[in-house]
Amino acid sequence: MTSAVLSILPTLLGCFLLTLIGFLTGRFHMVTAEQGKGIRIFTGNFLLPGLIFKAMAQVNFSIVNWQLWTALLISKSIFFVIVILATLYFAKDNKFGKAGLFAICVTQSNDFAFGIPLFRAIFPPTHQFLTDYMYLIAPVSLALLNPIGFIFLEYQQAKNNFESSVILSRSALFCKLFVITIKGIVTNPLIFTIVLGILVNFTFKRQIGVFSIFLDSLSNAFSATALFYLGWSLGINNKKTPGRLLLLPVLLAVSKGIFMPVMMRFVASNMVNNMLPGNKFGSNYTGNIVETFSFLYGTIPAAPTVMIFASKYQLAENIIGSTLVISTLFSGPIIFASVKMIEVINMSDIQMFLEIIIQVSTQISVIQIVCCVWVMIVFCCLQLFRHPLYRYTQILIFFQLLLGISVIILRYTHNRSRGFSQFIVWMLFTSLYSCCGSAVNMALNLYRVYLRKKTCWIFSIIVYFTIFSMTTMLVICTPSITIGIESSPSFLLSASFKNNDGILFIVIGLITLAVIVFAFVKINQNYVQESYQHHHDYYQPLEESYHHDCYQSIEENRTDARVSISDSIQTLMSNWFSSSSTDVKYVTNHVILLLGISFMIVINICVCLWNIVRPTQAKGIFLGVEMLAVVLTYGQAFFSLATFGFIKEFFMLSEIIRNYWIGPKVKKSPKLPNIDLLICHKFVKDHLSHCEEDLLETRQDGFSGKSFVDWLLEMQLVETRDDACVFANVLLQGHVIISFDGYEGLFSDDEVVYQFANSSLQTVIEN
Repeated sequence: MTSAVLSILPTLLGCFLLTLIGFLTGRFHMVTAEQGKGIRIFTGNFLLPGLIFKAMAQVNFSIVNWQLWTALLISKSIFFVIVILATLYFAKDNKFGKAGLFAICVTQSNDFAFGIPLFRAIFPPTHQFLTDYMYLIAPVSLALLNPIGFIFLEYQQAKNNFESSVILSRSALFCKLFVITIKGIVTNPLIFTIVLGILVNFTFKRQIGVFSIFLDSLSNAFSATALFYLGWSLGINNKKTPGRLLLLPVLLAVSKGIFMPVMMRFVASNMVNNMLPGNKFGSNYTGNIVETFSFLYGTIPAAPTVMIFASKYQLAENIIGSTLVISTLFSGPIIFASVKMIEVINMSDIQMFLEIIIQVSTQISVIQIVCCVWVMIVFCCLQLFRHPLYRYTQILIFFQLLLGISVIILRYTHNRSRGFSQFIVWMLFTSLYSCCGSAVNMALNLYRVYLRKKTCWIFSIIVYFTIFSMTTMLVICTPSITIGIESSPSFLLSASFKNNDGILFIVIGLITLAVIVFAFVKINQNYVQESYQHHHDYYQPLEESYHHDCYQSIEENRTDARVSISDSIQTLMSNWFSSSSTDVKYVTNHVILLLGISFMIVINICVCLWNIVRPTQAKGIFLGVEMLAVVLTYGQAFFSLATFGFIKEFFMLSEIIRNYWIGPKVKKSPKLPNIDLLICHKFVKDHLSHCEEDLLETRQDGFSGKSFVDWLLEMQLVETRDDACVFANVLLQGHVIISFDGYEGLFSDDEVVYQFANSSLQTVIEN
């Protein structure tokens, strides 16, 4: 396992870089939806079946531990049933469809694209046969569990149709569900490939002859293509979940990444280990190997195919999309921490454990510094420091950066003078506790901003409030210099977990959690109250309110010659701040960040309590949890990077700079067919002015695709929403309307913002 620890970082880096490339490609629409569909068909219908067929045709079934396979099946089934029952109990609408969809989401893992490369890097050559279980476990979800979820989805769809006066008898509904389920299983190329591969295995005795080179080519091309498609599917998804509703995606992602591994490890250890003495599978199947494989298999993130099911049934698409993003982003740290945990669980030498802690904390701190620097660059380029809400966020990121620097300095300079070492220890304490203090300030500030009350006086004293809170942390941490705390690198383990420092962290952590929970509860209560009173009103733009109330003295100087880059950025951010998605832009990112910090604090509090109650029994699984706490504590900036490092407006700066130096790119009107040109001409002549009055009445920066479709239906220009999308695509190709972010793909019937291209209308009319 030691060699696996050394190789896990390059493998994780390679997987996430491929996913990042796909994400950026989807975010900037370099690959359109139609092209992405082609990639999905090629990957799902050719590459993956070829990979599975090769594995099934060559696997040695005589050495397969079917008790382990059964344990994993039982674990997935138990989790599947738990999610269904919980959803049926708590869901308010579409409960049957959501139950089936959420159950599929938490039990279907991205085994082939994400799991196989990682498992090949983690396990030594003597245990590479464990990757074959990926191909054996796949039918568990595809052929056994997914059809149950499809039954719930089809029942919900039939139930909705029944409520819409499309009457189906109970027997007809049962027959429909049965036919759809059987058809889905039979026509699934993966199921067919698995059965065919097993037949070839027993018929030709695991020899595939001349087809081996062809199948090797398909297998080798699968991982990179599938990871690219995974990133693309995450980037192309424009639907976002409001911050107040992010709790459900977080719960699904945490259940998939944390609770499922624990359950799989528990079931496998109890079922398989009791059968290991005298088993026929040899010494390779030890208790540690079984538990290691079961736990790591549960940490694999959710498969992106769930998004296809959500789109097909038009159910909880934004929730599933957010779950996939969170699950994929957090799978990297979870898998890395899990590998380290598994290594230290089997350790008997505590000194070796301390050496690994030092190594891990140093590696994570380097990543933390890179994340903080990147987020600060994003903030500076977008001038987010001008906005009051982001000031506390910048303070939090600053202390995260200081924490990473302190760890690295302590790691390499602990042999210097005592005074210098104690100063570094004090800086580490201060930055660690100040991260909690900054989270408290950010939660309270988020609550006040969300209320949209006239609280400018709060921001007028923000400097004094910050100085007071930070001074309190300095006073708390000052005794660390005078009491002679150990300043060796092993101190990294006890920075918040042991002795009086553990009690101090418990107190600060509980206060932080209480404030965050209070802010979330009050925000949700305020939303519920306003939803009944002003459900038809848009949220008032935050930037406009603060600009007029607090910054009336700011004067705008414009030139007719050309607009500066600074003014362009201001215009971009003004559109961003004043959009109708204020709730998303402001609350969502901060809620995710606060949830991540809360999770880190909970893990640390558990470790502190264990060290206080049972300080002499720190071994086994507890060492693994302590390793997880170290990774989360010194790598908490990863949450900041995930929430603020990929803001779409940051990547739009390249277009602003290009417009400044070269000038805006002039788009030529396309050569449209006569019928399409006639449609554009008639719309501009007869309906444009009326459409502008209706759609631009509440917001001046544009209109959503959904509102435009609603307007077309209201004016009876089309009969269905599909016809409205076709009509809007004609206007989009004729540059009568344009996408707000310059995207030239198909029209989207959702919250994507569009504008009327007034500069192009004259050309359309003249033609």
